[in-house]
This record gives sequence, structure tokens and C-alpha cells, in this order.
Amino acid sequence: MNVVDLKVGMLFYLAGSDFIYAWLLDAQGKAQKFQVARWEDIFPHIDELFAAMEGLVPIRRSFQAFAYDWGRRLLPPIECLQVFDILVVIPHYLIHGLPLHVIWIEERQQFLGTIFGMTYCSSGSLFVRCIDRNLARNEDLSKWRFAIEEDEMIQGPQPPTGCYAYGVDVKTHLTEKYQALAQLFAAYFPISVVDSDSIPRTTLKELHCTSNGDAICIICHGYYDKSVPDESGLLFERNLGSLGQKRIFLHRDIQYRFHDMPFKYMPTSIEIQSLVEAEIMSTYIQNGTCPPPGEALGRLRETLFQQIPGATEPRYRREPEFMTIRELKVDFRTQAQLVALFGCWTGAGQISPGDDINSMAYLWLKAGAASTAARQESSSPQKR
Repeated sequence: MNVVDLKVGMLFYLAGSDFIYAWLLDAQGKAQKFQVARWEDIFPHIDELFAAMEGLVPIRRSFQAFAYDWGRRLLPPIECLQVFDILVVIPHYLIHGLPLHVIWIEERQQFLGTIFGMTYCSSGSLFVRCIDRNLARNEDLSKWRFAIEEDEMIQGPQPPTGCYAYGVDVKTHLTEKYQALAQLFAAYFPISVVDSDSIPRTTLKELHCTSNGDAICIICHGYYDKSVPDESGLLFERNLGSLGQKRIFLHRDIQYRFHDMPFKYMPTSIEIQSLVEAEIMSTYIQNGTCPPPGEALGRLRETLFQQIPGATEPRYRREPEFMTIRELKVDFRTQAQLVALFGCWTGAGQISPGDDINSMAYLWLKAGAASTAARQESSSPQKR
């Protein structure tokens, strides 16, 4: 199937004072307007769903109610949608963050996301910029051809070849499993780097200068600050006492390297133990004893280093590090075709002036990525 044969529609929402409206635009600019729901009827449901996604109430009941009941009220009639192959969803106000693709369409016995190819963007202009400025999209799209059947010819740009993958668990020290998942992701690309011993904050900023940044996979814990979304971010790790160096380009190809300091220390609300502390605490638990009460953590840590064989190994000499949204807003760019953020809250954000969304996922789009995949909520089992 040629790309030019695909029928693309833009589903554009507008939150009025009394009603929620949806505009459906085709490639020729023809628009259909729908009054889809009344605010006083739909707002309590949205509020409950967001509370569930934040882990404040059990999510199963709220999520099923959205998918199989009230979520359907936010869509235009299915007969108006089904003329399209792809839907570009532009939310507005509280519609941001709603997973419209999981809405069940009774007439088709399918979820919306399995009927159409779907993508979300905070604005139509940002969507166009993400398509136009990424090098992977800087070609004649009319020549792209995808294979639907086995014997069909394929024509289009070369698939991404280079992948940078990174996995770390600074909270529960399951880093080996996180790295195994990163390796599984990277195995789909001919040229891949699975990072296990560097300063990822600095490495990510330098990827646009290498051939390994076509696809980026980050598997780690995420942190979401509701009061100051710019201070949300990703929980990385680095060697004790080490700092990366970031290149700053000046005029006439002159460049300098500066210490790449994080913009924020690890939030105190995040409970993190060093690997040494975690292993010793595990030993205490197995022996049915407790650490001496009142012993200073610093002295205890040095004592623990002496108790564990091989405690001078590099894996014990690492410390957590925090990469925030605010940091990525400063002199950061990418040409990645895909950025996969496997961390809690990486897709969560708050509405900022201009009806924009301030989130880690959208920031990667603004930095130049063609597409991102992220989590909208926590993946902690206790919050399910």
C-alpha cells in the first residue's frame, strides 16, 4: 500500500464552557463538527480516571468504565471515523492524557486503537514539525510503500539501524533484568549499544553526533512532580564522584567541554538504598536481626563495604543521578526516529500556557524525535 493511499484524519478537540466539541478534518481540510459530551456529565468521570492513574484509587474499575462505557461519548459517530485509516488526535484541556485508543467500539467489536492507526500530539503545529524536521522524514513520502500482503513490494526510507539502549534500577537493584530488557529491544537493530557503565545523562546529549541514535530505549524508574512538572524526570546512575563533560559549540567551529552537572539532586521523597546497603539489609533480614539502632548511615556504609567480598567492584561504586525535564530543555536535540521511555510517569504532564503538555515524552518530540512511546501512569504493582 502506498503512503499516499492512506486516508488520514485529524481529530481535534475543543473544551467549551458547557460542552466538549470535536472537529474531524480530512486531508483536503473539510471539517465536521460534533458536540460530543456535556462537561457536567463527563468531568466527574475524567477526574476519577486521573485519580486512578495516579494510584489514588484502584485503577481497574475506573479504566474499564472509561473503555467500555463513558469514553465512547467523547468520540464522533463511528461511521464518520471509519472512512480514515489513521487518526491524529489533538486533545485539549482535560482531554490530554485520556487513552482514547482503548475505547471499545461495539459495532466493530474492536478497540479504537486496533481499528485505526493512532497517534497523539499536543498541537497540530508540533505534529507537523515532528514530521518535517526529522531527517528520517525528509523524503518524498509519496514514494513510500508498505507491504500489507506477503508478496507486495516495499519501498521507502531505510529502517533505523543504530540503537542506544540503557537499563538501570536504582530503587530495587534489579538492574540485570532491566539491562536484559534493554538488550532485547536493541537486538532488533543491526548496530546497537547497550549501555551499562557510563554517565547516561551526558551520553544522551551526545547521541545526535553518533550513528547510534536512530532509536533510543531507556528502561529505568521515572519520577513525576505534580507541583513542578519541570522537575519530573528519570532515575539514572553514575560512578561515584564522576561527572560527564558536555560539549558547547561556539562560533567558527570552536567547542569547549564543561562539567555536565545535573539540574537537581535526587528528590528526598524517593526511597533509594545503595547496592551495598540493600545487600546488607537483606542479610539482616535473612538472619532475623536488625541493624544497630542509631548508627550513622555514613559510618554504616563504610562498615558494609568491609563486610562484603568484592565491595570495591565498580557495581558497588555507583550512585543514583536524576535527569529532569528542565535539564533537557537546555541545549538538547535529537534526530531519533523512535524514543521508547519504559519508566513510570514518562508520558504524564500538566497543561501549560498555550494548551501544551509539559512531559518527558513531549519534550523529546520538541527536541527533534519523530515519535515517542511512554507510560502515562505508575507501573508499581501496589498501585494497580
